[in-house]
Amino acid sequence: MMAASIPANESDRLKALEALEILDTFPDEAFDRLARLAGSLLGSPMALISLIDRDRQWFKSHYGLNSSETPRDIAFCAHAILGDEVFVVPDALKDERFVDNPLVVSDPRIRFYAGAPLKTRSGYNIGTLCILDRCPRFGLSVGQKQNLRDLAALVVDQLETRRILRTVQHTNTQPDETMKGSSHHLQSEFLAHISHELRNPMNAVIGYSDLMLAAPYGPLGDERYREYVAAIHASGGHMLALVTDILEYAQLEAGTLKLTLEAVDLSEIARETAQILGKLADDRGVKLVLPETLSGPLIEADTVKLRQILINLVSNAIKFTPRDGSVSVVVDDVDGMAKVSVRDTGVGIAADDMAKVMAPFGQVVRSLGRQEGFGLGLPITKSLIVRHGGYMTIDSTPGVGTNVHVFLPYRSDRLSF
Repeated sequence: MMAASIPANESDRLKALEALEILDTFPDEAFDRLARLAGSLLGSPMALISLIDRDRQWFKSHYGLNSSETPRDIAFCAHAILGDEVFVVPDALKDERFVDNPLVVSDPRIRFYAGAPLKTRSGYNIGTLCILDRCPRFGLSVGQKQNLRDLAALVVDQLETRRILRTVQHTNTQPDETMKGSSHHLQSEFLAHISHELRNPMNAVIGYSDLMLAAPYGPLGDERYREYVAAIHASGGHMLALVTDILEYAQLEAGTLKLTLEAVDLSEIARETAQILGKLADDRGVKLVLPETLSGPLIEADTVKLRQILINLVSNAIKFTPRDGSVSVVVDDVDGMAKVSVRDTGVGIAADDMAKVMAPFGQVVRSLGRQEGFGLGLPITKSLIVRHGGYMTIDSTPGVGTNVHVFLPYRSDRLSF
């Protein structure tokens, strides 16, 4: 057995890995999904997201394998991080580097390995996304290698995005003005790089999977082929939506998001929201109620952002309302302001959890100790309401439901009705 050599940039590489704060963290469905996709798409019974630490390889995700880590000196991935191309071992028993490797001659009895390096934005290979098999294989086609590289890039996107968010959130909690300036600098850096680093690859993943879904036949048989491609398409869409939310939240925090104000019928936007989310409610067995008598004067608002506010609130209400429950939207006038209320009969929010719900990627503990996250929807919604000169209140009772009330001014001196 031959242990892999140590990279020339090992010290800086380990610092880059440590900065991601990912080692020894809990299982995460976002990473597990990518590992499963790699295994399914490339027809392998095992797939790993492996991170090479100083003396070990640790698995952020281990699809088809029970172990959570191994010593570094027997890790195939320790060899894979030495280069930038996909590292392939067609038959470990015929490769002098691995012929007597414990992972080959005993469980899990690896015969085939292929790993794509996880390269950070700063240029360090911190680990791999790899697939394993207990049978030798001829290798991977050019297309399969590209698939593995694309999925590895998605893993890195997840890691980098979370690192930046943690940094921005931490800096925003510091009262010192210097810290606030540093936060805005970080946000500007994030916005400058995110388009190329995340949005373009995501658009490519979604676009190509669209074409693959439209094809009449697939190499794996119609049913399996479409299932795998649909999973890639859905994951790509989720990632792109996340990136879009992060961009918008950063712009709101930095004060650079521009509104296009015009005369808007709030009642009509509420009706459109109900139409857009009607199928979501039906699929979840939730009754979506919108009074037919909605009426009211125009308000000054950005139509797209106003619709986004209502979609965020109503879709959130549907998400946390059990089957046979209901969600209603009511438009009213209160103290000279337009008021729209979204009321649900859902799980409700405890008073102690209210601050967590409004925090970016806040999480609360639900039944059976399971944590649920809220993404950026509510923080973005609140910021958009404030940008329109309004405010939002939330009344909630656990086990009974939640009422979200949005108050918006009718008009501004800048617009004639």
